Amino acid sequence: MNLISKSTLRRNNRITLESFLNGIKLPRGVNRVYQRFNNIKGVRYLPTRETSNLIEVTVNGMGQSAPFFAPYAALTAEKGIETICLTLPGHFGDENISSLNFFSQLTIEDYAEYVKRALIEIASQNPEKKLIVNGHSMGGQIVLSAITSLKEDENESETYKKIAGLIISSGAGTSFARIRHTIAMVLSVAAGLPSYLASLGKTFKIPNFVARWSFFAGINIKQFTDIARVFDLYKAEPGRVFMQLLRASFPSILGEIAYKPDLDIGNIPVLNVYAIIDPLVSAKTGLGLSTLLTRKGATVTTLGLMTRNHNYITVPEEAIELVDEKINWLKTMPNIFS
Repeated sequence: MNLISKSTLRRNNRITLESFLNGIKLPRGVNRVYQRFNNIKGVRYLPTRETSNLIEVTVNGMGQSAPFFAPYAALTAEKGIETICLTLPGHFGDENISSLNFFSQLTIEDYAEYVKRALIEIASQNPEKKLIVNGHSMGGQIVLSAITSLKEDENESETYKKIAGLIISSGAGTSFARIRHTIAMVLSVAAGLPSYLASLGKTFKIPNFVARWSFFAGINIKQFTDIARVFDLYKAEPGRVFMQLLRASFPSILGEIAYKPDLDIGNIPVLNVYAIIDPLVSAKTGLGLSTLLTRKGATVTTLGLMTRNHNYITVPEEAIELVDEKINWLKTMPNIFS
């Protein structure tokens, strides 16, 4: 199924969340609406016919935003599961926070608090639904932090009870799940440097091919049906990519993003997914994260995808494999599907 149509945007025009997503075709029986949750902008994918009592909430990784989950979310909704894709503060699609200086101060804990409040709002608006929370890359760490905070908050015990499961997709950005120092990471940092320096009032230019290679590195280009459109999105906020990659690469120095061993999500079921040939997060890291979460009492199912694409959620042909595996995992839980 081809979810992404050809781009109609001019390369130099300012891209908005709506204009980008309006160019992405939806499967029949899926509707898309925009909504804010705790002042976080979200994209809601609504199935015409629901097959479960679930809402899946996705949290993006570094340098990403809600559109990166578009193929995955549309495929999930096509299966009858409502999906809400949140955009983290300061990322593409969030009009409220545009200052790079402010963005550079946001920590994992800050993001987690935003996500926690959004989950509380979603749960209160949908009392009959349970929630699945899916964090990709850095979003995985954010989800773990947000759920730990929910569990520890005595006033939100009912919201915590509504969390039916977590999906950690290529979880990274922590002192435990470190970013690999690969060409992909180095080029991504280099591509974001001019934008970062510009925020400090300095001028510095690098060849455009560096930005292109930083985007292409680590993904299977042939599986994108519209590489120009996705590249436009990637270029929208390169300074933010720079800041996040820099912080994630040196967690021992920048301790605010370090994985905290006292994180405790309880015995919530977890589907921990990793790419077997991931250029940014090693398979060893994925397996180690499963071991760590199991030791802390979580019920973990580990899934390795045979891909070298860290951002497999963006590729329809790979996203559908994850969706199918997720459905099989959900079927092991009681009272999920109608």
